[in-house]
Amino acid sequence: MSDIPAYNPNIRIPNLPVGRIVDENGYPTVEEQTFRQTLLTLLQNNLGDMGTVVTSLSQDNINRIVNNTQSMDVPGNSPILTYTCPFGTLFYNIDAPSMSNPGGYGLQVTVNNGSNIPVLKTVTIT
Repeated sequence: MSDIPAYNPNIRIPNLPVGRIVDENGYPTVEEQTFRQTLLTLLQNNLGDMGTVVTSLSQDNINRIVNNTQSMDVPGNSPILTYTCPFGTLFYNIDAPSMSNPGGYGLQVTVNNGSNIPVLKTVTIT
């Protein structure tokens, strides 16, 4: 069983309602009110008072996310493996630094290694 948290860090912006957004009296429709409330709640939950809060994970879980692939079948050819973690994804490593985990207690970002494979780089401030 995996110890990856159930929390989904992806922000799912709700779709803009189709149709009228105000009624004949100029008040927001139920659809508009629901859209606004959903959007505001989502933004409040995913953005702290100071901005975006980066997901905090162990190095093991970060590696699982970064190295996750999906296979796409190509008729007549071998399946193509693609990485599911987009470049520029930020993580905060909650593990203590060590020889095998030099990026511990730090901000890490995925970058393209030149072969369209995400690799982790630790952000350092000097």
